[in-house]
Amino acid sequence: MSIYAASDLQVEISDGTLPRSFSHIQGIERHRWRVTQEMIEDTGVREDAWQRQSAPHMRQVTLALELVATSHPAQRMLREAALMGTKPYCRITHPEGLVMEGNFHVAEYEEDAEEDALLAIAVELISDATLNLL
Repeated sequence: MSIYAASDLQVEISDGTLPRSFSHIQGIERHRWRVTQEMIEDTGVREDAWQRQSAPHMRQVTLALELVATSHPAQRMLREAALMGTKPYCRITHPEGLVMEGNFHVAEYEEDAEEDALLAIAVELISDATLNLL
C-alpha cells in the first residue's frame, strides 16, 4: 500500500471553451476517492448456457475534496457549477499517473470564510458513467 500527500493529486476544471483550457484547483489539503461499478451478466454470449460473461456496465468516481485557498478561478467555476446545476468537464491526475477526464456533477459544495481571508471549501464531485482514462 502506498501513502501519498494530498498535494500529489491534480484536479483541473475546464472553463467550457473549445479547445479546452483548464484551471488547476489549488489548496487541496485532503481528498477521498470512491469508485462504484455496476456489473451486467450476458448469458447469450457463450455457447454453454451455464457459463456467464460479466462486464462492467457503469463506473462512477466520487471525489471528495477539502480545500483551503484564496478565491481562485477554479474554485469560482466549481461554485457556479454547484449553483447552476451544470456538469463541468474535469481532468484528474492521480499520484500514480492515472489520468481521468469527463463531466462531473458537483454533488456538494460548502464554503466557510475564515478570518485570514482564506476559504475552507468542501466539494464532492461525481462523474458521469463514462470517463476517459488517458
